[in-house]
Amino acid sequence: IGFDPGASQTITFTSTCGGTATALVNVTNPGGTEISQLCPSQINNSTCSGGTLPGMWVFSYTGTVTLSPTCNTWTMSWTTCCRNNAILNLTNPGSLDSYLQATMNSATDSCNNSPSFTAQPIPYVCIKQQVNYSYGVVETDGDSLYYSLVNALGAGGTLLAYNPGYTAGSPIPGIAIDPLTGQLTFTPTTLGNFVVVVMVEEYDSNGNLLGTTMRDIQFIVQNCSNIVPSPTAGAITGLTGTSVQTGPYSIEMCEGSVFNFNAVYTDADAGDSLSIVTNLLTVLPGATITTSGANPMTANITWTAPGGSANTNTTFSVTVNDGACPVQGQQTFV
Repeated sequence: IGFDPGASQTITFTSTCGGTATALVNVTNPGGTEISQLCPSQINNSTCSGGTLPGMWVFSYTGTVTLSPTCNTWTMSWTTCCRNNAILNLTNPGSLDSYLQATMNSATDSCNNSPSFTAQPIPYVCIKQQVNYSYGVVETDGDSLYYSLVNALGAGGTLLAYNPGYTAGSPIPGIAIDPLTGQLTFTPTTLGNFVVVVMVEEYDSNGNLLGTTMRDIQFIVQNCSNIVPSPTAGAITGLTGTSVQTGPYSIEMCEGSVFNFNAVYTDADAGDSLSIVTNLLTVLPGATITTSGANPMTANITWTAPGGSANTNTTFSVTVNDGACPVQGQQTFV
């Protein structure tokens, strides 16, 4: 309780042509916003409120920087000390800084929006239960995105060392990432904290690299009496309209086409009441989603593809929460 990273943070900019700049970004939500993965009745018992249950804050910062127009590739970086000692897959984690960077090719595209992340940044997951996790990336320009697992970074962008049995590409044994949707899938077999770092590369319609963005998060693997929502639920059913289903979770359509389908989510704990969080309306403007039932829960989703939507990023995510107490179980479908 009382954690606060401060009213401002400094972002450092360096370029391939030797240009440098700094931006002072200011907090937009002083005191932070609690995003703890707890059921509603237990939220006041988190560490954010002086309790003992796992608590998380998010702090958002914004600012403006003016860069030289003659430079193309800029790297933006931020660092803070220190990582926690509970991390199992990094060597001597308590002595390591956290370092994040993004790049942008501002001459290649002088008016570009980078991908943004909307998903829970510190997921609590259950040992020996399959995890589906999506970063919930939203990219408003319709550019193509490519996802990969990369090395965790320390001060100055140095590559951090992994303990035996772990690598940058396999920070949790058996983990896999879909390079086109960014969905992570794995079944944890060891309790503890695990750092997982993803890189998102952004390309325009001509195949030009516009920039990269990374996300460095921890998965917390714990013992659970709760059974999380089914990892194989949520497939497209009852598809109608002028679209074609190409897989359990994929549709092919033309501009002007429409789809309507149901996705049914289930949980083996019959007493759990399911709810969803989705970035659908941001990714597919004009879409509609309605839900019915508690467990199983049915989501009905409709969208008409507008002109200009071909070859854009239309991947959206649905995160299902089971409402279990004190820590809710989650599953994400893309």
